[in-house]
Amino acid sequence: MTTERVHKSEPHDVYIGRGQNGETNMGGVPIGVTGWLGNPYKESHYGREKCIELFERDLGWMVEGNPVFRAKLVSLYGKTLGCYCFDHQECHGDVIVSKINELYLESL
Repeated sequence: MTTERVHKSEPHDVYIGRGQNGETNMGGVPIGVTGWLGNPYKESHYGREKCIELFERDLGWMVEGNPVFRAKLVSLYGKTLGCYCFDHQECHGDVIVSKINELYLESL
């Protein structure tokens, strides 16, 4: 079983983009609600590489500082995550997939 990221138009278990109005967990969206895994850093402002880098940093802080967030992330192991980014594009979803797999292996 693996965790993977796909474009949101493909079948997926969990949507990992921002909420309808741009909400994200790092911006106060409750864990599990649409937008909780969205990247608060917009590509139009930071560029793709930098916004992914900033998201990775913040995700690390959330995992270390919030056991509920960490547990919910681990529970996504084996799920398909859907985002706006196409498969050939770098995406904050790749960071999420990597972190989920890392945390899952640590939990064994």
